Amino acid sequence: MSEDTVADAINAALQPLREQIDAHQRARADDLRQLNNTRFRVQVGVPLVQAGARPETLPYLLERAGEYFHVVDEDVVAKPMSLSTARPSDPLPISEWIESAKQALPFAFTGHRSNNGSYRTRRAW
Repeated sequence: MSEDTVADAINAALQPLREQIDAHQRARADDLRQLNNTRFRVQVGVPLVQAGARPETLPYLLERAGEYFHVVDEDVVAKPMSLSTARPSDPLPISEWIESAKQALPFAFTGHRSNNGSYRTRRAW
């Protein structure tokens, strides 16, 4: 038996194991992505709710927050160029972003009055 034949036989025997390892790595990456999404929703969503965010606007607010924050080592932190306006040399804190969102997106928080003075928001349908 030549060396090439032995190498081919070994590679053929190892191929199913390589495929299993690849499948496990993909599954682990998917699980980590889902876990980080949950971390993000909790670490940003809870303060949003505490600040008075309307439940129906949470998906929108979380999407907007994703423009400024991401998960690193199990914590939600500001993206590299998301800086505090109060302290421009510091990363943007979630609390400062929420206060900014309350000013820029008042419809997304309780207590906002529409043009006719009611607390209801208009639906876009």
